[in-house]
Amino acid sequence: MVQVGSALLSIVLFYFMLCKGLGLLVINKGVRVNYTRKVGHFAMFLLPSLFFALFNIQSTHERLLLSAVSTTILFLAMCGWSRRRYLIAQHMFASIDRPEDSPNTLSWLVSQTVVGLLVLWVTQYIWLAIGVPIELLYITILATTFGDGLAEPVGIRFGKHEYVTKGFFVDKKFKRTLEGSATVFVMSMLFCVLFKDYFEWHQFVLLCAVFPLALTLTEAKSPHTWDTPFLFVVGNAIVTGVYLL
Repeated sequence: MVQVGSALLSIVLFYFMLCKGLGLLVINKGVRVNYTRKVGHFAMFLLPSLFFALFNIQSTHERLLLSAVSTTILFLAMCGWSRRRYLIAQHMFASIDRPEDSPNTLSWLVSQTVVGLLVLWVTQYIWLAIGVPIELLYITILATTFGDGLAEPVGIRFGKHEYVTKGFFVDKKFKRTLEGSATVFVMSMLFCVLFKDYFEWHQFVLLCAVFPLALTLTEAKSPHTWDTPFLFVVGNAIVTGVYLL
């Protein structure tokens, strides 16, 4: 428990320092929040793994628990009550508050994170029961992290072909680009290849044929800011079916 507590404290402190620094870049340097938000996106998905290794956290259950608790603490620190009282909370919130998301920024982030983690938790126990390796969770996690994480900045910088998607429970449309969606496809294919040793040849071919396209279409059709849960459900369902084939 000491290791878990130390890992939790380290992750939370890192989140706080990172978000404050990114927020100051937005406020003082005019850096686009679309970029700082994605840096936070990568940090939330990838950096906990560094602390898991540092503190020797091996259990998938403990890893998911640490991710859930650290994220909860981070979001609570950015809530309206905190922002009205503490300058650091205002700085942290500035790193994620896209103008087009206001006033739903935090509610969308919190709800999609909670549901996304719940999907991973349920998938973990299903896979333990039916014999699918837990490590395969990282195909979808990494494809989502890099695919969805890079889609927006790629779309902003290189996007020429726009299409629209709806927000989550709001009557408002948001722009996405085919170039951003192509990023999801490329990243999804990359992680299929990186995990090929877990599959037989025919399973791997089927995975490459279905997984990248399915995640690309899912990301394209999912509600704005709420694509992670849908990507996790679709991606893990495909991995399950392919592995058991």
